[in-house]
Amino acid sequence: MTDFDEFREIILKETENVVYLSDPVTYEIVYLNQLLKDIYHIQDDNEYKGQKCYKLLQGKDYPCEFCTNKYLTLNQFYTWDRYNDFVNKYYNVRDKLIQTKDERILRLEIAIDITKEVQEKQQLHTKVTSEETLIHCIQTLAENNDFYNAINKILSLIAEFYGAHRVYIFEYDLLKKQASNTYEWCNEEVTPHISLLQNIPLSVINEKLAEYKKTKCLNFLSSHITAYQSLMAPLIEDSQIAGFIGVDDPTFHNDDLDLLTSITYFVVNDIQKRKMMSQLEYLSYTDLLTGLFNRNKYIKDLEMFDNQEFSSLGIIYIDIDGLKKFNDHYGHRYGDQLIRDVGHILNHYFYNQAYRIGGDEFIVICPHMKQKDFMNQVEKMQENYHQHKYISVSIGSVWSDSNTSIHQLIEKADSKMYQEKRIYYKKMNDSRK
Repeated sequence: MTDFDEFREIILKETENVVYLSDPVTYEIVYLNQLLKDIYHIQDDNEYKGQKCYKLLQGKDYPCEFCTNKYLTLNQFYTWDRYNDFVNKYYNVRDKLIQTKDERILRLEIAIDITKEVQEKQQLHTKVTSEETLIHCIQTLAENNDFYNAINKILSLIAEFYGAHRVYIFEYDLLKKQASNTYEWCNEEVTPHISLLQNIPLSVINEKLAEYKKTKCLNFLSSHITAYQSLMAPLIEDSQIAGFIGVDDPTFHNDDLDLLTSITYFVVNDIQKRKMMSQLEYLSYTDLLTGLFNRNKYIKDLEMFDNQEFSSLGIIYIDIDGLKKFNDHYGHRYGDQLIRDVGHILNHYFYNQAYRIGGDEFIVICPHMKQKDFMNQVEKMQENYHQHKYISVSIGSVWSDSNTSIHQLIEKADSKMYQEKRIYYKKMNDSRK
């Protein structure tokens, strides 16, 4: 070996670049430098010589679809970047044709390992993208007064960042020891699950989360053959886990939980705000003594009903007989209990349709209810009141399937109730004689 050949061999052996020669026609490997042999755990030159480059270096059974042979010349290098999934590395590759002393044409490839640089760029891009998405999510919450639309928009942003099929929120009810899927975004190809994932015992949830810690997979529906690869971040409220955000089948940023964990604070904050608003709305529209709707809700709903058309409409007007007398004789605590009992029976037969509009007055509004069903419910309610000897109520009910206005029907029901009330007063007067 000449001095030049020795120097060349030393350079090729010590270089940090991958170097190999192959026949561009037969794809047979002619030479691998030491670094490349180390990467592929090759001890002796006879192990690689004559092997196909696509088989040894790429693990393929046929020439690579990205092979650059057709672009190569003797005059200049062809430069490109490539991720080798066989060895899990990124390379900057320089290829050209060379001619040996015996005039044989070979392919020369020199590849520089750029894995670290590429990963740093990817991490930086992920960080920037994550921060941009987080800012977008915060702006969405701040600018959107409709909480439900805001959360659903945030879930879609999270899905876009992770390239996910489904993103969802579970909230815990610690008193009932249950959890429910309260929000869900999924792409067009995925069947929504939210209606199937309600009131799940926390014991079941905890079992699924224990499986998730081991496998990073979630499967809330046992009918599914395979579980979803998932990402999760807990929702912490008052130092307790109050639920979680889940991302199913992420295709990007699979190892990055920064966005998900960062957004949980803002989601929890807005969930608390929503609960507070719901509580305020409940107090604004609920009669606290009976649990029925109150007069504020009645007036608001009347405005809404004014702009609606009904296939039918039933109205019930109820007044407690002799409430003042009971309050005077037995005290207001007794009177309050009487009001509660009347409201409880009313709500049993006309759930979420009854209002307490005064101290002893109640009204029921039943849109789109068949006459037979309406009259049966009224009759059952009256029978229930009669079974309680201490309860006396005057009831007026009307039903119509014409275009009669709701206000006219309420007046008719009120008038019928007063007819009943006159009968009650007549009985009271007769009993005193």
